Amino acid sequence: MIEARNLTKIACKGPASEVVVFENVNLTVETWKIVSIVGPSGAGKSTLLHLFGGLDTPTRGEVLFKKRNIFQWGAPELARFRNRHVGFVFQFHHLLPEFTTL
Repeated sequence: MIEARNLTKIACKGPASEVVVFENVNLTVETWKIVSIVGPSGAGKSTLLHLFGGLDTPTRGEVLFKKRNIFQWGAPELARFRNRHVGFVFQFHHLLPEFTTL
């Protein structure tokens, strides 16, 4: 199970400019459940998934995996978590130009 508790992400656009991506998100995904996250462009879907995978850090709140806050882990433990429990299909295919779909 993975759970978001009061997850908030605020992006800084400049020294005096902040954008609230989302605030106080609470979401629980039970083991073996399939969840779809939908919304308009810019709603924070990718940001939420990056936080769930430990690729980004929240401004506030926590992501719990098996009741442990992943943001208290060091880089090796986060890498192990991603390697064993998380799968990503990035929407920006140009990040790996040497690979094709085949």
